[in-house]
Amino acid sequence: MPCFYCGKDFSDDKTQDHVLPLSRRGSSSKRNLVDACLKCNQLKGILNLEEFRLVVAYRKKLIPPADYVFPGER
Repeated sequence: MPCFYCGKDFSDDKTQDHVLPLSRRGSSSKRNLVDACLKCNQLKGILNLEEFRLVVAYRKKLIPPADYVFPGER
Protein backbone atom coordinates (compact mmCIF):
# COMPACT_ATOMS: atom_id res chain seq x y z
CA MET A 1 0.00 0.00 0.00
CA PRO A 2 1.48 3.40 -0.95
CA CYS A 3 1.81 6.57 1.14
CA PHE A 4 -1.59 8.21 1.59
CA TYR A 5 -0.14 11.64 0.81
CA CYS A 6 2.48 11.25 -1.94
CA GLY A 7 1.49 7.87 -3.38
CA LYS A 8 5.02 6.45 -3.33
CA ASP A 9 5.61 2.87 -2.25
CA PHE A 10 7.21 2.39 1.15
CA SER A 11 10.75 1.23 1.61
CA ASP A 12 11.29 0.99 5.35
CA ASP A 13 9.96 4.43 6.29
CA LYS A 14 6.28 3.52 6.80
CA THR A 15 4.54 5.39 9.63
CA GLN A 16 0.97 5.95 10.71
CA ASP A 17 -0.37 9.47 10.64
CA HIS A 18 -3.41 11.02 12.27
CA VAL A 19 -5.24 12.88 9.47
CA LEU A 20 -6.62 15.22 12.12
CA PRO A 21 -3.80 15.42 14.69
CA LEU A 22 -4.44 14.41 18.28
CA SER A 23 -3.35 17.90 19.32
CA ARG A 24 -6.28 19.27 17.30
CA ARG A 25 -8.91 16.98 18.80
CA GLY A 26 -8.31 14.09 16.42
CA SER A 27 -8.70 10.51 17.56
CA SER A 28 -6.81 7.26 17.11
CA SER A 29 -9.76 5.62 15.39
CA LYS A 30 -9.16 3.68 12.17
CA ARG A 31 -10.96 6.41 10.21
CA ASN A 32 -8.38 8.98 11.33
CA LEU A 33 -5.23 6.88 10.77
CA VAL A 34 -3.45 6.51 7.43
CA ASP A 35 -0.17 4.95 6.31
CA ALA A 36 2.33 7.66 5.40
CA CYS A 37 6.01 7.77 4.55
CA LEU A 38 8.22 9.37 7.18
CA LYS A 39 8.94 12.40 4.96
CA CYS A 40 5.25 13.24 4.44
CA ASN A 41 4.39 12.55 8.07
CA GLN A 42 7.12 14.89 9.30
CA LEU A 43 6.22 17.58 6.76
CA LYS A 44 2.55 17.44 7.74
CA GLY A 45 3.29 17.73 11.46
CA ILE A 46 0.27 19.18 13.27
CA LEU A 47 -1.45 20.49 10.13
CA ASN A 48 -4.90 19.28 9.22
CA LEU A 49 -5.53 17.86 5.75
CA GLU A 50 -6.59 21.16 4.15
CA GLU A 51 -3.58 23.03 5.54
CA PHE A 52 -1.25 20.28 4.35
CA ARG A 53 -2.77 20.43 0.84
CA LEU A 54 -1.84 24.12 0.71
CA VAL A 55 1.75 23.39 1.78
CA VAL A 56 2.13 20.71 -0.89
CA ALA A 57 0.51 22.88 -3.58
CA TYR A 58 2.86 25.76 -2.73
CA ARG A 59 5.94 23.50 -2.79
CA LYS A 60 4.89 22.12 -6.19
CA LYS A 61 4.40 25.70 -7.42
CA LEU A 62 0.72 25.07 -8.10
CA ILE A 63 -0.22 28.22 -6.19
CA PRO A 64 1.71 31.50 -5.88
CA PRO A 65 3.24 32.73 -2.63
CA ALA A 66 0.90 34.70 -0.42
CA ASP A 67 1.05 38.51 -0.66
CA TYR A 68 0.10 38.87 2.98
CA VAL A 69 2.73 40.09 5.42
CA PHE A 70 2.28 39.48 9.14
CA PRO A 71 2.58 42.62 11.28
CA GLY A 72 5.75 41.27 12.92
CA GLU A 73 7.43 40.86 9.52
CA ARG A 74 7.39 44.58 8.69
